[in-house]
Amino acid sequence: MGFQGIVDLAKQIRQVGRALFRSPGFTFTAVVTMALSMGAITTMFSVIKAVLLHPVPYHAPARLVMLWSVAPRRDIQRNWTSYPDIQDRKRESRSFTEIAAMLRVDTADLTDAVPVERTKVGRVYSEFFSGLGVTPVLGRDWTQEEEDHRAQVAVISHAFWQSHFVGACNAIGASVEIDHKRAVVIGVMPAGFDCPSSETSIWIPLSLISNWPVFLTARQADAFNASARLEPGITWQRAQHEMDSISTGAFLAGSQCGQKTARTMSRSVYVCKPLPFVGQFWGLIPTESLTFSSDRSYSPKRKVDVLPGGRRPMGHRI
Repeated sequence: MGFQGIVDLAKQIRQVGRALFRSPGFTFTAVVTMALSMGAITTMFSVIKAVLLHPVPYHAPARLVMLWSVAPRRDIQRNWTSYPDIQDRKRESRSFTEIAAMLRVDTADLTDAVPVERTKVGRVYSEFFSGLGVTPVLGRDWTQEEEDHRAQVAVISHAFWQSHFVGACNAIGASVEIDHKRAVVIGVMPAGFDCPSSETSIWIPLSLISNWPVFLTARQADAFNASARLEPGITWQRAQHEMDSISTGAFLAGSQCGQKTARTMSRSVYVCKPLPFVGQFWGLIPTESLTFSSDRSYSPKRKVDVLPGGRRPMGHRI
């Protein structure tokens, strides 16, 4: 473009600027319309990219579910539950190949870093990774025996591996200090994997949490939920029916034994199907609402939700 072309372009820009200045209403409408259109296009592209180009990094995601509870008396629709309750379902259910408990993801200090860093740490059970069908790209995850013996081990995310170990293979066997407690790195997860919460950088055994022996029997300690994998050929409806039957059987057994409680808490069992949407949203599938008491007695109570088109609404993010 020559000098004359630049002069002509400057004149055109001035003319357009004057026209827009003379019609502020039109200018405002045009700017807002363009902004909304660009936002809508960006959102559509993000969804298409997440669903079609980059699906969730799990094996057979249609067989993955989440186990939740609810406390209707406290108007809590997606509640956490206790570790003993999760273990009861694991022992009594036949619909799942794995049920892995996890603690709420929180932040922790990397106390060996200079300066000290804050990062998200996932405290999960040993079957968590195998249940999702995801294996480390380097090293391994921890075993059931290591979980039981409270081994000081850790698995790190791909992003953490790149930022803190420059992608070096000798990261395996190195150590990280989490809240002044040292853990040995034994595995690196694939790129993009950050379940159960976005930007999770480190995973450690669930048994490493403080006061772990207390949580083993504390049924009112609602700090956990669980991921589970359905057996081949088992639908979530059938799995929910089995869970309802287990709960009803426990209630009848408690009634026959004359069990009484001083304090009860209403809860509902949820089965949640993961959906491959942006940010790893999970579609919730609530069915029976149950009242759980501290001595494991139950009383069923129906909870009806609107089910447009037979699908449950998207809701919870992990």
